[in-house]
Amino acid sequence: LHGEVVEVPERIDRSGSVVEALDIDSLRDSLHELKANERRVAAVSLLHSYLNPVHEQALCAFLREEGFSVVTASAEIRPFAKWLPRAESAVVEAYLDPVLRNYLNNVSGDLGGGSLQVMTSAGGLVSKESYRSIDSLLSGPAGGVVGAASVARRAGLEKVIALDMGGTSADVSRFDGDFDYHDRHEVGSALVSAPSLKIETVAAGGGSVCRLDGDLLAVGPESAGAH
Repeated sequence: LHGEVVEVPERIDRSGSVVEALDIDSLRDSLHELKANERRVAAVSLLHSYLNPVHEQALCAFLREEGFSVVTASAEIRPFAKWLPRAESAVVEAYLDPVLRNYLNNVSGDLGGGSLQVMTSAGGLVSKESYRSIDSLLSGPAGGVVGAASVARRAGLEKVIALDMGGTSADVSRFDGDFDYHDRHEVGSALVSAPSLKIETVAAGGGSVCRLDGDLLAVGPESAGAH
């Protein structure tokens, strides 16, 4: 999902101590080139920032001062040890946030002062202020699981298998009194570290399109009549 990558001179060690100070001045030429190419969204992910986020915070503040409209810091999104999952999650958040934030603002504006809550991939609800894009990539399937479990309880059923088919995918889940969760999931080619209900999804929706990918038969995510 990312475009250009800019390496940052700095280093924090595994105990959280600063070994090499952040050199923001060395980034000015690269930043000037990015701005000339109309880049205004950035994801920042530095080694060991989950222990000491000072460099990420300083870099994010600098990018915002320089006119970047969306800047995500990996230590704020997912503060854990593994650098690559943090970086991947920060990139996905930066990629989606401008679109989804604009959408939620439009919905909120049309509510006339009503309360807006958003479904997450874990099947819960969060306020617009607490919302993060990466927490809702599987919110539709999660809503199907929670809905099926609620219907099962009302019908007096202890166990239920749910099939939730849309235009692009079919989601299969099993409920046996409690929900199962993942802490990392894959959406397309993007790996995201975020809690989600454990749902098996296949590209077999009502409009899923089959095609040849080289010599292999592939299906979806393209769907007839959907974009």
